[in-house]
Amino acid sequence: MDAAIGVRAAALVAREPCPCEACRFRESCALGRACEAYGLFLVGEPRSRWEAAPRAPTTARYSALLG
Repeated sequence: MDAAIGVRAAALVAREPCPCEACRFRESCALGRACEAYGLFLVGEPRSRWEAAPRAPTTARYSALLG
């Protein structure tokens, strides 16, 4: 994982409303998975976009976003 992206992602999750807050997949995503909603969140899309995005976390999406 690119260290700068990982630090930025952690900072965003800590200070902003995040798609992970009420997600049923939250615990499994802590093990190296991510979904489209989280990807949109990371790139700064508005809340309305990531709230409507599918929540189907995969390791491939995690690698594409943070790997």
